[in-house]
Amino acid sequence: MAAAVSQQDAARKAGLAGKAAEMYAQEADNLAMDGKNEDAARMYEKAAAAVGSTDATVDLFVPGRLCLFGEHSDWAGGFRRFNKEIVPGKTLVLGTPQGLSARVTRCDELVVTATSNDGTTIGPWRCSMDRGELRSEAESGSFFSYVAGVALVVLTRHRVRGLDIDQHTSTLPLRKGLSSSAAICVLAARAFSRCYDLKLTTRGEMEYAYLGELATGSACGRMDQACAFGPRPTLLTHDGDRLETEAVAAPRAPILLLIVDLGCEKDTPRMLAALQRSYPTPADDRGRRVHAWLGLRNQRRVARAVAALEAGDAERLGELMSEAQEDFDAHARPECPEEFEAPTLHAVLANPELGDLCWGGKGIGCGGEGTAQFVCKSAADRDRAAAVVAELGMWSCGIDVGGVT
Repeated sequence: MAAAVSQQDAARKAGLAGKAAEMYAQEADNLAMDGKNEDAARMYEKAAAAVGSTDATVDLFVPGRLCLFGEHSDWAGGFRRFNKEIVPGKTLVLGTPQGLSARVTRCDELVVTATSNDGTTIGPWRCSMDRGELRSEAESGSFFSYVAGVALVVLTRHRVRGLDIDQHTSTLPLRKGLSSSAAICVLAARAFSRCYDLKLTTRGEMEYAYLGELATGSACGRMDQACAFGPRPTLLTHDGDRLETEAVAAPRAPILLLIVDLGCEKDTPRMLAALQRSYPTPADDRGRRVHAWLGLRNQRRVARAVAALEAGDAERLGELMSEAQEDFDAHARPECPEEFEAPTLHAVLANPELGDLCWGGKGIGCGGEGTAQFVCKSAADRDRAAAVVAELGMWSCGIDVGGVT
């Protein structure tokens, strides 16, 4: 009887709605009163399922993702599927306060309205929940191709209808190395899970988001979807198709970062194609140097970065960022000098005023003329650094790593 009563209380607390739910709930009450506990429990489950069929509104927020260390080692480690001599990748990532907010309801087709971080509305865009049409949209390269890719993955694995996604607020810059594409993929996966009670774990959301992004033809690795973990720092290990995650202890006193949008354009597919030319097996010394850079050299630096982060050693973390940028330049620039010369990035990193206010810095994400990050010496220094960046005509924002909340 206790199990049936527990099911009854849960159903009532959920606020059963609709005639079908009321009918199932009444029948369950009668069964429970007759002592038919197992039948009552099953009927209460039907009542809860009927509630799930109503088109309730779900509010979601998904942050961006900042890679502190280990860019490109995620996809490099993924090539261990074909070459076990490749060293597993290591990345140290962090969710950002900036992100995407959306209001989602169920419907019969896929409808998406997006809002950029300058307030511009994009859409609504519509697509039927048909695998062929979703695949075509995913491969089209359109603004909404990522959502179509995730919907295709979900529809292949579950019996679902569509969604109306109103992504009404964005504080996340697009195409600046903060994983805006991964954020919309995770948002779409989470929206399907919440609206259709798919019960996806965070790792499940990441997997669907990753597969959805691959459906667009992207050459991304699995690091970007770590935005699903939220603001905590996380160490990721990329070993073929296997992804291991480990929470990193954040320092009690925050490490103060400044993120700088360089305001330039970059060609991410071109950069990835250039770096991946030597995978899975390098054909020359230059390729072997790329393997070493993204392999053992990266593992050792990430380990030092984790130690510095957990110790709250901002100065050491800044030094490691500057070292990482030097390594990036030495190994990536020869592969695609047109993108990795990045004169604006290097001018900002070498700015003497910023050098006085920061312990060090590096580029973010794929590299090139996208975004830079700095470790600032104090809160006052970060404010002054932001003012310097503003005088250069660039946008910036602060992100704290750790700190007592």
